[in-house]
Amino acid sequence: MNPVKIVSLDWRRVAKEFSWMPVTQGEGYAVTYLVKHPDEIDTDLQLMGVEVRIPDGEELLPNNTPKRLLLADLVFAKGNQFFVVEAEESMKKKIIGVREAEQRAAALETLLMRYGRTDIEVTPVFAGIQFPRGDDYGYLSGVTVSS
Repeated sequence: MNPVKIVSLDWRRVAKEFSWMPVTQGEGYAVTYLVKHPDEIDTDLQLMGVEVRIPDGEELLPNNTPKRLLLADLVFAKGNQFFVVEAEESMKKKIIGVREAEQRAAALETLLMRYGRTDIEVTPVFAGIQFPRGDDYGYLSGVTVSS
């Protein structure tokens, strides 16, 4: 597995994309913004899925379904590389987001190896919205951005 890639999304660009941005919906805005602008992560990415469920471990329930599933916000592909994205409403959640991105990427890598796909590299990505002065709540609540 490759090292975690950190992507800081400038709140002005994200807010401008949607004309306004209530801060309480930040994670949804980050995910949607990245679907529209995957170049924030890397060039020439192809979206593979949104809210992708990845089996965690090999333990199965009696009906042959995985016992535990992890939810990746986004999965992109480029050549033989997958990017597993964990998006958060704020860069303040970086420690937790990085850990979750690594966990989901490791689960996907295990799944790919189980099916003999050792040729595919997996890169975990943490993406968060960077607000001014670190003020994620209140200061920008309901902010509007004009063109």
